[in-house]
Parts: sequence; C-alpha cells; structure tokens
Amino acid sequence: MDINQDDDYIWEPPSEAEVKVIQAKRERQDKISKLMSEYLLKGYRMLGETCQCGVRGSGRPASVG
Repeated sequence: MDINQDDDYIWEPPSEAEVKVIQAKRERQDKISKLMSEYLLKGYRMLGETCQCGVRGSGRPASVG
C-alpha cells in the first residue's frame, strides 16, 4: 500500500499490548547483542557456518603466544 496515494490511511499509535511486545523484542535483541559483543571482545569470531543442529557457529579465540 502506498501511503502517499491512500487518502483514507490514518496512522494510529501501537496499542499498549503492541508496545509491550516491541519492548520485549528490543530487550531480547539488546541482551543478545551484549553477549555477542562480549564474545567478540574475548577474541571469538563469527564463521558464517551452521552446525548440524542449525546453530550458527563461532570460532574459539586464537591462542595467544
């Protein structure tokens, strides 16, 4: 739907229930991002590969020394 051509379209803010869902999704994504950044700072790397269980793989940190 092209909003610019639809004169009947009226934007309505999300309901309270929708806001709660949006906030929960944002909090979950923030938690995941924080955990991922902690691993990356420890030296882990993302490989772009998936194991048999369907989880995207990450390489262990390179050994120092």
